[in-house]
Amino acid sequence: MNLNLNPPLPPSALTDDAMRLAAALLQIAADPGGTKKRLSDLNAATAALRDAIAQHDDAKTQADAAAAGLADIQQREQNLADRENALIAQQTRLNVASGAIADRDEQLKLRETAFDKRQVELAAKEQALADRLEKYRKALAG
Repeated sequence: MNLNLNPPLPPSALTDDAMRLAAALLQIAADPGGTKKRLSDLNAATAALRDAIAQHDDAKTQADAAAAGLADIQQREQNLADRENALIAQQTRLNVASGAIADRDEQLKLRETAFDKRQVELAAKEQALADRLEKYRKALAG
């Protein structure tokens, strides 16, 4: 068995960390009961902090999921608005085309009416000429 009769001496120049450690050891030695209570309190506070961090992480996950859902809903809303605008534009084109067709139909009706009127006038002139021709024939024959 090798016994070291000359233990190493503490460093002659103490650092801040060594001083803090020495002060902590002196406090523990001076009040072991209080130190035990402080350590218990510190452990309880650490556990509470870890629980709070876990709750925060859960809340963040839920918030991220809600933000993703909101982004999806906003995209759907934009798509719906785009479709609605396209439908409005198509309806406008349809109304314009319907108006043009209605105008063309109206023009055709007016032309048909004018054509029918001219046919009636021509038929009346033809009848008048036929009647005159008949009078001339009767006058020449008679």
